[in-house]
Amino acid sequence: MKILHVTAEAPAFTSGGALCVYQSLQMLDPISNEIDYVGPEIKDSRIKALYKKAYELKPAAGMVDLLKIAVHFQHNKRFLSWKNLGLQYKRYAIAYLDFTKLDYVVSDIKKADVPIIVRAHNVESDYARNDFNNKKSFVKAVTYALAKKHERYIVKHADRLLALTENDAGRFVQKYGISRDRVDVIPICMDAPGCSGMKVFSEPTRLLITGSLWYGVNLDGILWFLDAVCPKIRSPYILRIAGANPPKEFVDLCRERQIELVPSPPSMKEHLEWCDAVVCPIFSGAGMKVKIAEALAYGRPVITTGFGAIGYDIQNAVDSFVADSPEAFAACIDRYCGLSTQEKETMMRSARALFDSRYEIGIGREMLGRVLRNVLEQNAGSGLQGIQV
Repeated sequence: MKILHVTAEAPAFTSGGALCVYQSLQMLDPISNEIDYVGPEIKDSRIKALYKKAYELKPAAGMVDLLKIAVHFQHNKRFLSWKNLGLQYKRYAIAYLDFTKLDYVVSDIKKADVPIIVRAHNVESDYARNDFNNKKSFVKAVTYALAKKHERYIVKHADRLLALTENDAGRFVQKYGISRDRVDVIPICMDAPGCSGMKVFSEPTRLLITGSLWYGVNLDGILWFLDAVCPKIRSPYILRIAGANPPKEFVDLCRERQIELVPSPPSMKEHLEWCDAVVCPIFSGAGMKVKIAEALAYGRPVITTGFGAIGYDIQNAVDSFVADSPEAFAACIDRYCGLSTQEKETMMRSARALFDSRYEIGIGREMLGRVLRNVLEQNAGSGLQGIQV
């Protein structure tokens, strides 16, 4: 069974959207050994080798091409490259899209009567609105307006929508008036990593914060933690912050406060193995936080907010902690720091058990397999025999 995988962001082993796209490939790979890729350049040859063919779209260069894109009410610089690709969509049993951004992809593939599944990493229009509200500009206002238009078309015309959380599923139903039975919830799922085990280090407790540091809501949460929570923590601890593209002002702040900052690490593995727990202070944004699944995969308890915990079946004080006020957040850290080595090891094992039971990649594969089977049955697809559930 041939599958066409189209995405607005290339798969990678890093955090965030790129890792989510890689997870889509991991879920699709056992279902079909003929997966073709269309999207931005894949920089990691190991990932690229997993595809049968890779059609890498080039961004537009020059004012003329950018004007052509704008005339079509698009803002993706790879729009023209897609239009010039000339793929024969009918060769594919199904098309699988990551992100609710590329309405022109859905429009073109639907003309070939190929069933389409779209994995929504978040409610894209909400993400664009948050980005605009965080730092208003004309470009962000236009992006927000177009995001709503594009997402509405995709949600209305996709055969099935995959949301990461029940919250996002409900938001799509409410915002775009679609039937709930057209939306399936498949949470963030990933490979169980090979790691050094549930190791507890000697005091002080090692805390880690990860995430894209250029993204406003992540940075706002971290600044809240540094300014409002840290002064209230009574226990000794060491803090490390590792994340992509930190602004200069944040780099300077970390230097002034003698906070260890690791800018744009190629992998989070060594940092997750280094720490005793992961701190995720976040109050807005969209989707499901990949960094929490990563932490649980390494058996690291998470101290997060109610918003950060959305989509996760966290048991407070069993496998992680959830708190929203500075006082409660600091108290959770003090409580964890005060646990004995044996109690910390027990909590680490609980964190890993939660991952294994809910967010391991095999669970995502089974869920996606059922969705694919259902979509192909509804469309009488000839590729049905290729599905193994």
